[in-house]
Amino acid sequence: MVLTLIIVALIILLFVFSGNKNETSNGKIERKINNPNVSKSKLSEQVNEELLYKEKKIRTFEIKGLNNSNINPNLFGEFIGFANCVYNSHDQYAVEISTFEGVKLGFVPKGNKRLNNSLNLWHNKKLFIWGNLRFDDYYNKWFGTVNIPIGYEDNELEKIKLFYLKKLENQKLIPAIVESKISNENLFKILNNHREIEKLFNSLEKKNEFEYFFQYQTIQKISKKMETDEDWENLILLNQHKDLIDEFCGKNANSVTKRIEKAEKITNS
Repeated sequence: MVLTLIIVALIILLFVFSGNKNETSNGKIERKINNPNVSKSKLSEQVNEELLYKEKKIRTFEIKGLNNSNINPNLFGEFIGFANCVYNSHDQYAVEISTFEGVKLGFVPKGNKRLNNSLNLWHNKKLFIWGNLRFDDYYNKWFGTVNIPIGYEDNELEKIKLFYLKKLENQKLIPAIVESKISNENLFKILNNHREIEKLFNSLEKKNEFEYFFQYQTIQKISKKMETDEDWENLILLNQHKDLIDEFCGKNANSVTKRIEKAEKITNS
C-alpha cells in the first residue's frame, strides 16, 4: 500500500515538473510555432506585416502642433511638402509634416505605428504629400489636414508631385494677371501649365481623389492684358491656343478673337 502511494506521488511530481518546463522564469507560458515549416525569419515577416497598411491608399490626417510653428500667412490654403519619420522623445512613431521648402508645420496624431512603419519600409522614411491650411479667426488658431499617398509606386508619386507643382504655380500666376504683376511671357506659361496639368490629371490612377479646374475667365484676362500693354505680337501668338479659347471662353470667345484680329491688323499696317 505504501509502495503504491509512493508511485502515485512520483507520477504527480513528474507531471507537474514537465508542465513547468513550458513556463518562463516570470511565469508566462511560451508560445511555440505550431507549423514546423515556418522559420523564425518567416514568422518575423508575418509579425511585421501586421504593422503595415494592407493597401495603397491616400490617407488623410489632422496636423497636430500647428500653433507651435511660426506659420507664414502666405501658406493659407493648399500646400505641398513631405511626411518624414523623425526622432521624437515624446513619440517613437512620430511622422513630421513639412512644406516643400522645408518649413516644419507639425505632426500626424501621436502613436501611429502603422503609418511610421509603412513610410519607413516602403518609402525610405520620406514621402511627398499635399494638404490644406486655414486660420480660424474665432479660435485664433491654425488648422490643417495632410494627404499621404501610402504604398503608391514611384512613377505614380512623380506624376502626383508634378500635378501639384504645376497646379500651385498657376494658382500664384493667375491672380497676378489682374494686378499686372506678371510678364506677358509668363501668361503663356499659365496656358502651357494647364495643358500639362490636364494631361497629368487624366493619367492618374484615381482621379476622383484629386481636384482641378481651370477658370474660364483666365484666357479673357490674358488677352485683355496683352491688349492694354499693346503687346500685339504676343496677342497674335495667343491664337495658337485657339482650342482653349473655344473651350473656356464660351460666349466671350468672340471678344478674344476680335482682340487677336485687331493685333494682326496693327502689325500688318
